[in-house]
Amino acid sequence: MASLNHSAPTNCFSVIGTPNHQTENMPTQVLKNKTLRFQPRWYTAYSWLHFETKIQKILCFKGLKAIELGLTPSANHEATFTSTDFFNWKKAIEKFDNHQKSDFHKHSVEFLSNMETSDIAKSPRHAAHKSQIEARNFLKVLFTSVMFLGKQGLALRGDDHDDGNFMQLLRLRATDIPGFSSWLNRSKSFSSWAIQNEILELTSHALLRSVMQQIQKAKYYSIIFDETTDASVSEQVSINIRVVSNQLEPQEFL
Repeated sequence: MASLNHSAPTNCFSVIGTPNHQTENMPTQVLKNKTLRFQPRWYTAYSWLHFETKIQKILCFKGLKAIELGLTPSANHEATFTSTDFFNWKKAIEKFDNHQKSDFHKHSVEFLSNMETSDIAKSPRHAAHKSQIEARNFLKVLFTSVMFLGKQGLALRGDDHDDGNFMQLLRLRATDIPGFSSWLNRSKSFSSWAIQNEILELTSHALLRSVMQQIQKAKYYSIIFDETTDASVSEQVSINIRVVSNQLEPQEFL
């Protein structure tokens, strides 16, 4: 005789995310001459299986979620796998197949699929939000490219706009960033000389604010002015600020 000792019917389970495919603490079924156990491969064959930790039994994730969302009439609810637990491993395959072929399970899967598709379609801002995120990421590429050229002391533009270091660098980076090339061609103004100058100005102001914060926090600092004549016999003045950190480490800002 099989010892199935089912617990009392369960009332309500709240399921979110994905089914729990836990294998630990799985109950065993004790027969007269052997002990049967749950097989982990069943999770692969029947992805809707859900191990409910509250009662330590197997239930149907799709059915529970459909019931919770009110997508199926209560009269169509099946007790097994939804309101009562299951651990009859001797007839597991047979019971799994029967439940998967049942109208209740098929309707639950269909209703959940329609709801997910409908939610995406009903969201008017979904496509716009996705486009905004993509544009923001591509804009970061423009900023980092300008910052790289500026840090290396390289000119952004050459004799021709499309042949300058900036455009050549963007084309190179487009080979590693999916969708960037088409976005760049569609939004040509984002690579114009005016945008380049604006990015340079924004980054220089951000750098200046960062340096000023470090200078203001420093306990000791000094300012050095150096004047020299360039090739056009014009006087050029450079400012060098040296600070000492709390760890007494000197640092210079030119």
